[in-house]
Amino acid sequence: MIRRLRRDELSSTQGIQWTTGVGAIYSGARTAAKLSGIQYRIDPTKANVPGASPNLERGLFTTIEQFRFADGHAFDFRGGRTINGRSGTLANSNERGSAGFTPTFVSELIWGNVRVAKFKLDWIFVKSALDNPRDPKGPYVFAPHFARTLSDLNNCLPEPMSDHSPMTVDLPFNEPTSVPHKASAGTVH
Repeated sequence: MIRRLRRDELSSTQGIQWTTGVGAIYSGARTAAKLSGIQYRIDPTKANVPGASPNLERGLFTTIEQFRFADGHAFDFRGGRTINGRSGTLANSNERGSAGFTPTFVSELIWGNVRVAKFKLDWIFVKSALDNPRDPKGPYVFAPHFARTLSDLNNCLPEPMSDHSPMTVDLPFNEPTSVPHKASAGTVH
């Protein structure tokens, strides 16, 4: 059964948008993005704020983080041992970019010389020896380090080798003796 919304049933988000004067701009940009098929979110670990900033993928990532194997261990969600110095959730196993994660799949919509659509579709999840998936003091044996998305390699030829850029991650067989520093972010590991 479909019914019309009464004025008092409008969301608080809409009220804030229109009372602050950004409602028309926000609604127009959002409508244009939906009509053109543009995807602008490349960080599924961000909060889900219905109406203002919906993130439907967040539920999947929350479920994966809460999952425990039969031995009680979890997937590694830590993010301080990175190739580029950008930390955050899952940064050890998936390269973080300036906004969210470095996309592995790019679907280009070209308007002039503007690339407007990038997607993060591929993920590396590593089963750890951790009970808490974010424990910074937990063991790092076979834990992900220095994740990298190799988009330059994929796009070095006139025609990309694949529609997905390859990803790499280091998995040490022994406990690392020292924590890597941001200064070494440009070195190959």
